[in-house]
Amino acid sequence: MTAMLTKLKKPPPSVRGRRNYYFLSWDEDLHTAAAKKRIEERVGEEVHVTTISTNTLFDKNGAVFYASNQFKPLIPQCSASDVIWARRIRPSQTIPFSLDTESTVLVQNESFHAFAGLIYSSGSENIINDIWRQQQADVKIFQLKLARDAGFRIPSTLVTNCPNSVRSFFMAIKAGQ
Repeated sequence: MTAMLTKLKKPPPSVRGRRNYYFLSWDEDLHTAAAKKRIEERVGEEVHVTTISTNTLFDKNGAVFYASNQFKPLIPQCSASDVIWARRIRPSQTIPFSLDTESTVLVQNESFHAFAGLIYSSGSENIINDIWRQQQADVKIFQLKLARDAGFRIPSTLVTNCPNSVRSFFMAIKAGQ
């Protein structure tokens, strides 16, 4: 973890006068490299991009996102003009120690909320992919409501985790054809 925190310090003084870019994504996400190249083409100079790997933050002891006695956030304090791109914020964390299923779910959810806190307390006014909106986009029932409200025709739909309900729904659909 120490190596990661060292890697994420504020950019050197020669870069501080310009906008900085912080990409939150998975390890080896080729799209972030392509985005960096495109940004450089648009601004006509090399830009400082720090990629924060969102799926490999844990060491053998876990991950510390924030400690009130020594604030060293994973996302440095930004200027209002810096850009944070929350590209892949909700992957499964690679956890290098054993946890039961309930604890693993807790770690995954807490990681998401810790990232949200870091992003929205960073000082940046330029956050790409608002993670709360992304979370809403992942909610099927909410998306169905929005589609219906927008006038889309919604076919017979079932959202469940009950196998018997799926079987009954399938049989009813099949019988209706």
